[in-house]
Amino acid sequence: MSRGKIKGRLFLIFPLSLMIALFISCTRTDGAFSEDSNGKKIYFTGFNSEGVKISFEGGPHWLYMRGGSCVDCHGSDGSGGRPVMMLYEIPPDIRYETLTSAEHHNGEGEAEEHEIAYTDELIIRAIREGIEEDGKVLSLDMPRWDLSDRDAQDLLEFIKGL
Repeated sequence: MSRGKIKGRLFLIFPLSLMIALFISCTRTDGAFSEDSNGKKIYFTGFNSEGVKISFEGGPHWLYMRGGSCVDCHGSDGSGGRPVMMLYEIPPDIRYETLTSAEHHNGEGEAEEHEIAYTDELIIRAIREGIEEDGKVLSLDMPRWDLSDRDAQDLLEFIKGL
């Protein structure tokens, strides 16, 4: 076989193998979107493991336009604390350890003493109804997510691991 034919075939094989590797890496089901983690899917995508988009009320306008989920405001580790486009408040730390202690961290990272801590039920109420542990209404920056009981429990279990 001549050198020209070999170079021509290599010219075709390299891009093809690159495309295959890219396809495989984009279609993996391990990690952030594994089949067995409904709560993680909800947190990162706003869809449950059945592919149903979780509806909501309130929240920033861009959430309606481009979609989104918990991760867009609270971050991949749940610690919040970063300004988010078109929000009035900086999203707070929603890691389970923080929520269930009497000392909560607001969006600026400052600790605030609370008389009561969140319980599992109060965390779900905050996500669904936008009501804090002490009964105050959360900012409308926080969407009120219409979660089924299963989805709410799965999301709570994921938050416990943050």
